[in-house]
Amino acid sequence: MSKVDHTLYLAASRQIARAVSLLTLAEAQLSSASKSAPNRHHRNKLDWAIVNLAKLSTSLDRILSTLESGCDR
Repeated sequence: MSKVDHTLYLAASRQIARAVSLLTLAEAQLSSASKSAPNRHHRNKLDWAIVNLAKLSTSLDRILSTLESGCDR
């Protein structure tokens, strides 16, 4: 891996890790909001938002793993 590739990898991995961290925080905030939502309709919408954030977080984790495995070569 060239020095440029390694630098790009490090920058990408830091950004992905930061995104995952922010998604985790957003999931927690939505979960809290869902518990105090005024009605079932609002709770369902918040719950679906939580599910979608979790899927996005998982996808970013997979991308990070792919980057890491490519870096090991």
